[in-house]
Amino acid sequence: MCGITTVVNGILYNLFCCMACDWTNFSQTGGFLAGAYLYGSSSSVLSLVGSTKSGSMLNFPAFYDILGQGKSMGESLKTWWINAFGNVHDSYRIHWHYGMSILGDPLINFFRMAEQVCSDDVVITSKNLTGDATHYYFSANKKIEVKNVTIPSGKHVIFNAPNVVLGGGFTCETGGSFEIFTEGCK
Repeated sequence: MCGITTVVNGILYNLFCCMACDWTNFSQTGGFLAGAYLYGSSSSVLSLVGSTKSGSMLNFPAFYDILGQGKSMGESLKTWWINAFGNVHDSYRIHWHYGMSILGDPLINFFRMAEQVCSDDVVITSKNLTGDATHYYFSANKKIEVKNVTIPSGKHVIFNAPNVVLGGGFTCETGGSFEIFTEGCK
């Protein structure tokens, strides 16, 4: 049996640390953090953003808000830069933010990967988890009721509604995971 886990095989990462995307670092130190996320043998990552040098992203809402409006990773990073810094790049901005890079697919659109229809109440059963996907996301305006669901090993499920009820027959196999959020549809 599993529970809520803190280890999630995400499909998108923002690596907020210096030199995470420095692919030349491997020859010097034997490490390339972004490469481990993107190319690791058990990776599910499709795209990530990080810095090739000292510095990283700040003013995160300028990036995530655009990503959440249905723009691609590349468009979101470009818009983040324009909205956060404009056309004037003083020495601080150059020092801290130059080097921001996307590894993986810059054209991927995570917004379109999620179902856009949101009902007030949603009932989830095991048949909702029979596809080939490793990650599932369910949201509702008011309530999600989970009935007779087994989260298989290797699957991660997010339930997002103000009221999430894990009903009878809910189990989670070892190696499976789930999260509960209470925001609901936006």
